[in-house]
Amino acid sequence: TFAQAAVRELEEETGIQVKNIGVPVAQREFILQLVDGEQVVADEQYFLVEPKGEPLSRAGWTAQEVEVMTEHRWWTQAELARTLETVWPENLLAILGAALSRPDAHHSFSSSNRPVSPG
Repeated sequence: TFAQAAVRELEEETGIQVKNIGVPVAQREFILQLVDGEQVVADEQYFLVEPKGEPLSRAGWTAQEVEVMTEHRWWTQAELARTLETVWPENLLAILGAALSRPDAHHSFSSSNRPVSPG
């Protein structure tokens, strides 16, 4: 499921382990071109989680992630609004704002995606 994928991705990307990630707070679909040139429909769901103060870890990163990721840290909404860095999804602040206004909102953000071949 998307929730299971988000739990797995959260641990792989940050080292943070949770058992339950809750319900998705946003979803998007778009065409994505893979490295080999194949185009797929990417279906993403976004979740909010509340970390317990664990430090971020890169231990679960692949060699490619280590090569392409330039920074790994927590961002405030103000920092995201001011940054000139590329952040995906492009509307992350809007998604985060809507999610944080929900009565069941937590304070950290995780996403899962699954490329699906079109057709």
